[in-house]
Amino acid sequence: MRQKSRSRWIKEGDCNSRYFHMMINANRRHDSLKGVLVDGVWTVEPNKVREEARAFFSQRFLEPDPHRPTLDGITFQIISQQQNNMLVAPFSEEEVRLAIWDCGSDKSPGPDGFNFKFIKMFWPLIKPDVLRFLDEFYVNSVFPKGCNASFLALIPKVADPQYLNDYRPISLIGCMYKIVAKLLAKRLKRVLLSIINEAQSAFIEGRHLLQSVLIANEVIDKAKRSTKSCLIFKVDYEKAYDSVSWDFLLYMLKRLGFDSKWIRWMEGCLKSASISVLVNGSPTAEFIPQRGLRQGDPLAPFLFNVVVEALNGLMRTAVGANLYKGFTVGCNDVSISILQYVDDIIFFGEATMDNVKAIKAILRTFELVSALKINFAKSSFGAFGMSDQWKQVAANYLNCSQLALPFVYRGIPIGANPRRARVWEPTIQKCERRLARWKQRYISFGGRVALIQSVLTSIPIYYFSFFRVPQTVINKLIQIQRRFLWGGGHDSKKIA
Repeated sequence: MRQKSRSRWIKEGDCNSRYFHMMINANRRHDSLKGVLVDGVWTVEPNKVREEARAFFSQRFLEPDPHRPTLDGITFQIISQQQNNMLVAPFSEEEVRLAIWDCGSDKSPGPDGFNFKFIKMFWPLIKPDVLRFLDEFYVNSVFPKGCNASFLALIPKVADPQYLNDYRPISLIGCMYKIVAKLLAKRLKRVLLSIINEAQSAFIEGRHLLQSVLIANEVIDKAKRSTKSCLIFKVDYEKAYDSVSWDFLLYMLKRLGFDSKWIRWMEGCLKSASISVLVNGSPTAEFIPQRGLRQGDPLAPFLFNVVVEALNGLMRTAVGANLYKGFTVGCNDVSISILQYVDDIIFFGEATMDNVKAIKAILRTFELVSALKINFAKSSFGAFGMSDQWKQVAANYLNCSQLALPFVYRGIPIGANPRRARVWEPTIQKCERRLARWKQRYISFGGRVALIQSVLTSIPIYYFSFFRVPQTVINKLIQIQRRFLWGGGHDSKKIA
């Protein structure tokens, strides 16, 4: 029940309360796959739904074009020999223990049925077998059959999903593979800073989420006050993680100077995988993926950074050849052309049709080499200092919608005035939802305090780190917390 509760902010005192049972039932209702539209017909028969789910996701992880062009003319930073020696060094016992203890004990288990609480509890007993397994992987770069099997849990992305495309596939991976992936991810993380361009700020040690948000806000602020025109193109990938070409990923590792042993390890991790789709807790038959990175794999975020570094390389080459002109900001006239945070990308530059054509050419080239397709229908284009007619022509050329200002980037409204109450309305609404009045009746006083602290630190603090919060918003958030803690409602008040 503690695993299923999914409410990690309460450690003791409410472990088996009615609140948790209600949360579990609500989550089950929300996450269950009640049916799916198949050829326009609503289907609820379990076997048909399971067959459709397996067919849909096996097709998504199928490589449509194994022969893709490469980027041999693009230059990239490469890692040093010392870094390579660190990456392919033998696994030490202490390194393995730290990797295991880094994994959450009560995470959902994979197909093997175990979680890391079992491994940690019986570590002295199973340590020799685990170390022998890792030694065999170190030498042979392969996994025994079944060790890299995974369940695909389907999490709804919309309120009322009707198509399988409305679900986000999250992989539940077995412990033995996760130990290997965690070891390799901790090593890979240490070298990414030297090879990944500063335009990328996700999962890189020493770079912060707010860096890209801050730069984007500075560009918009400068563009508003400047006489120089500026374009903004916000790009959306189509199923980014699921579409990555394995061959291109291995090619990029080679171009970035990784050792051949490390590349064989990555190939072993990718090509030994098998997937079963969980439909309401019941797994389908297995299928073998041919592309994509599994969300839930510790290696996936870092390998995705390696893949999208190719887009940075294309942009650097275009700027160096004077085919694209960025937008300059700051007293030192720093040129900004692209910002990346995982699959969130924004292009900035001078508002010219040459730049618009260059962006489309760069994105088309990147799609051909990596299989990462841009969803132009969900992308949006805007510009400062240009007429509405020019912006419409450019948006039509890119086959996307026009960008409404201010726009949201990484959860922060870019170009908004933080002194206005409507900027803070989403934060207030989130706090009200998380501190809903019905929860008061089902958790203890100590549980309410823990829940308030969790909501306070997880929701508004992100906004506070970027904007100066108005006093009226602070008063409103305090009012929501007091009402939840002491039991007051919208139409009644209680003495605190």
